[in-house]
Amino acid sequence: MRWWAPALLLTGAIGTGSPEQKPTVLDAFESVKDWRATPSDGVSLQVSTDSGFRGRAMRLDFDFHGRGGYAVVHRTFNFTVPANYEFSFRIRGDAPANTLEFKLIDPSGDNVWWSNQPAFEFPRAWTEVVRKKRQIMFAWGPKGGGELARVAAIEFSITAGTGGKGTVWIDELQLRPREPDRPYALTPTVTATSEAAGFEARRALDGDRTTLWRSATAPAPTTPPTPTPKGAPPSVVLPPNARQAVQVDFLQNREFGGLEVEWEPGHQASDYTVDFSPDGKIWETRYRVAGGNGGRDYIYLPESETRFVRLALERGPSDTFGLHEITVEPLTWSASKNDFFAAVARDAPPGSYPKYLGGVQSYWTVAGADGDQAEVLVNEEGMVEARKGGFSVEPFVFVGGKLSTWRDVKTTQSLAGSHFPEPRVVWTADDWQLTLAPIAVLGGRDSSIAYLQYRLANTGRRRQAMRLYLAIRPFQVNPPWQFLNTPGGVATIRQLAADGQVVRVNGEMGAMSLTPPNGFGAATFDQGNIVDFLRDGSLPSVSSVQDPFGQASGALAYTADVDSGAAVVVELALPLQEASISQLEGERVLGARAPRDRVADARRLWRDAIERVTIELPPSPRAWSTRCTRTSGTSSSTAITPVCSRARDPTSARGSATGRSRRRRFCGWADPTSRASFSSGTQASSIQTAKSHAVSTRAAPTPCRSTTATANSSTSRRSTGDTRTIARSRIASGLT
Repeated sequence: MRWWAPALLLTGAIGTGSPEQKPTVLDAFESVKDWRATPSDGVSLQVSTDSGFRGRAMRLDFDFHGRGGYAVVHRTFNFTVPANYEFSFRIRGDAPANTLEFKLIDPSGDNVWWSNQPAFEFPRAWTEVVRKKRQIMFAWGPKGGGELARVAAIEFSITAGTGGKGTVWIDELQLRPREPDRPYALTPTVTATSEAAGFEARRALDGDRTTLWRSATAPAPTTPPTPTPKGAPPSVVLPPNARQAVQVDFLQNREFGGLEVEWEPGHQASDYTVDFSPDGKIWETRYRVAGGNGGRDYIYLPESETRFVRLALERGPSDTFGLHEITVEPLTWSASKNDFFAAVARDAPPGSYPKYLGGVQSYWTVAGADGDQAEVLVNEEGMVEARKGGFSVEPFVFVGGKLSTWRDVKTTQSLAGSHFPEPRVVWTADDWQLTLAPIAVLGGRDSSIAYLQYRLANTGRRRQAMRLYLAIRPFQVNPPWQFLNTPGGVATIRQLAADGQVVRVNGEMGAMSLTPPNGFGAATFDQGNIVDFLRDGSLPSVSSVQDPFGQASGALAYTADVDSGAAVVVELALPLQEASISQLEGERVLGARAPRDRVADARRLWRDAIERVTIELPPSPRAWSTRCTRTSGTSSSTAITPVCSRARDPTSARGSATGRSRRRRFCGWADPTSRASFSSGTQASSIQTAKSHAVSTRAAPTPCRSTTATANSSTSRRSTGDTRTIARSRIASGLT
């Protein structure tokens, strides 16, 4: 198996570059005496030898001990790189996902080039990773950039993302020269095992979606193909399980990022493979579609390079297969899964995917138990991220035969009591209203549970059949451009299943519906976007799926006939820690504790935590009312510092959402040790909360007439962790 940076290809190993370009083995790892471990402080790293892909391999045992940092191995080399090149190595691991870095150091020892992949999922089986020249960037050093000419040292680094501990094996480090990169300028040929009259195979790659290839009614022959004349394209080889096949010959090796396959309605292949070959004779599978639903299939093939591509069509709803168009996508189309899903989202109806996949910022806030490092993120559309870097819960409403998404409604946001860290999001439509509120997080520091309460009200004049869907989706609330050590955007769901009221994500409890649902359905990525099912007012037919691509999705459904002026309430619980799961197992029956009791408990805890501290300000011509709320562990001496700004432009990115045109001057409070303090896009903000401050960067921050205070509470003795601070000013906030 080869792993083309930056992502995994399902199976197979196809040579890259020209066949005559032979690699140089830099290290076969029969010995590891030349490799030196240089971990950061507090990180353990042991280097040893173990069984390899061939012979011996380098074994790395690392442990972050609950901290950040890095585990680096370093070896001295001395060689010149060719004009164009690729490095490759074999890797396998038994370790949590972390950032994998491959570094090249020049003779000065100060200039570093690297290729790094955040959230790298270490494969259990030996896999070849390839890093091409264009994927290796200048990282740092006095040179300031330019190309690498000579390598004096190589490093492998595992940098904490998830952290934890584990073992990684590395073998067969090689350098291979490559031909110069040139744009592809040839015209591919297309052949098929059969074709109906007037529906020739060439029409599947003619750039015209109104034409199509269609197979003949009779099954394709299974006898070996006759030898082809010299110079003619190779005959299509039909795999044993396939009924038909379509083969593309690029006439030379070609790099690309994936395929879009658009089927003739009713004549799609439900099951098929995408195979690569260097010569049209030896084939290896790179992607498998199982249970495809037709329409347009998006085939994620990052950093692919081959001469031949074959679609081996195994099963479909018709006796014939029909294919409108195969589109070969560039490398940039799948440079990352975020890039890939941004392309998918562009083709989907608006509202089908998170706002950030359209390049638009979605602001968020946090909710958590005081002192706990785990917390949920809630964005302004009401999407809730259950765990850091994990899946999200997203609401959809089906009323009057129409599905409403975040794009179809008016959304407003607020906090409970105007300052308690219990976010509230309201969707308002013509004749109904959905309220997500309050989000109550209860439990200890390592066993907290988030309780989400959805209230769907009929504001129309007549009784209505109403349906609430809560979708479990492989997307974070945090957008791709906002992250520290965990990339935002796309998340991973390989396994998704429902067992009664419990939804299991990747094998463990992800959510528990305290309100019995009317149904649950799940689908793999290739079976279709869950929102497309919901638009039809239906759920996928199965309640359990496994998705090798890691992008499964599903939804819980709640249906009720609601009288005018009445409402139904749905409650969902999200365990935020492993210890939370056993605690939540005892809450399977609705009514064991009323939702309002949980809300009251959370409100009481925050009132006790918040209102112990009073901040007195000097006299001012304006009235000030400020609350500072802490939702997770803090440092031993936490300073609360004033952050002041003047919002002059009511149409600024965050000010416009409040709908107020008057100028406001406000003071917010932010913890300078909080990792949630950052800048995003063209806006700088000391904290990231959903519309918590109407800040316009067109006006420079103005000094506050206040002093620095120190929070002297039980939280001041906690160790530094994944801290986020919510600061709230009643005057400035559009949430009151």
